[in-house]
Amino acid sequence: MPKEPSWEGKKYFLILDSLSDPGNLGTLFRTALALGWDGIWLTPGTVDPFNDKALRAARGATFCLPFAWKTREEIIEATKKGALTLYTADIEGKPLHTISPRPPLALILSSESHGPQNWPSEKITIPMQPHVESLNVASSGAILLYTLRQKP
Repeated sequence: MPKEPSWEGKKYFLILDSLSDPGNLGTLFRTALALGWDGIWLTPGTVDPFNDKALRAARGATFCLPFAWKTREEIIEATKKGALTLYTADIEGKPLHTISPRPPLALILSSESHGPQNWPSEKITIPMQPHVESLNVASSGAILLYTLRQKP
């Protein structure tokens, strides 16, 4: 396993919280790398990024983007030390276009079937048509990763 890198000076983190689908995990690794995010933290219960399906979906991003396994408590402690703002993708969050994120920040994406844990974070959502319940986590993640990096 790779050694945990230094996170000092990093401003954009993706937190994958209990994701179980390796294809979604790999796609999110690839998307985060493509959009210039600094690293990924994986919580316990998240699928192994070295799962063969995750590796295929990541298309090499697993070996280019720093990542580490962290508990919820370790992540919360890191937010206090680095003044890191947490944003959780949640169907009941504030519309994405209404927030003004400032780095350093972290985006939390969670299991589609179980939803997010109770994180001390600002909940954000992608406004959708009323008859659509939700998006796939990799699809919504791509939209959120792109948008949060574009805002000043």
